[in-house]
Amino acid sequence: MVKYTDANNVALYSAPVTADSKPVATAAVAAPGTSVSVGGVTFQLSGAAQAGDQFQVAVDNHQTQNILDTLTQLRQALTTPIDGNTTAKQNFQAQLNAGLSNLTSGAETLGNAVSSIGARGNALDIQTATNQSLTLANTNTTSSIRNSDYAEVFRA
Repeated sequence: MVKYTDANNVALYSAPVTADSKPVATAAVAAPGTSVSVGGVTFQLSGAAQAGDQFQVAVDNHQTQNILDTLTQLRQALTTPIDGNTTAKQNFQAQLNAGLSNLTSGAETLGNAVSSIGARGNALDIQTATNQSLTLANTNTTSSIRNSDYAEVFRA
């Protein structure tokens, strides 16, 4: 988490942040709308800030993977003890975020596949109706030709 200690200074904290957390790094902000480097990471800041303003920084480690692998990893994360271990809490939070992101992605992919199947089924229904209509028209035309009086057709 990045937190303004006053209008001109920011501090970088390691998650989870508690009331007695100490900053990992600090930096001065030259002016609003400029970039600041804290702990080796550069942030682009905009707008006027006040002491206490803060924002969370998170890593997006979303991966495309089998949904069963995602569930296995979530189960392992949920059964790993984290009491009193800050690093374990951070790893747990990262694994939980990644797992939920992967589950959301899997649900969206499933929804897209179901929609695609429905659209294909609809196209098949339309094609079937068209084919039946053409078959009926061809049958009527063939019947009309067979039932014609050839002598009358050639006289005209």
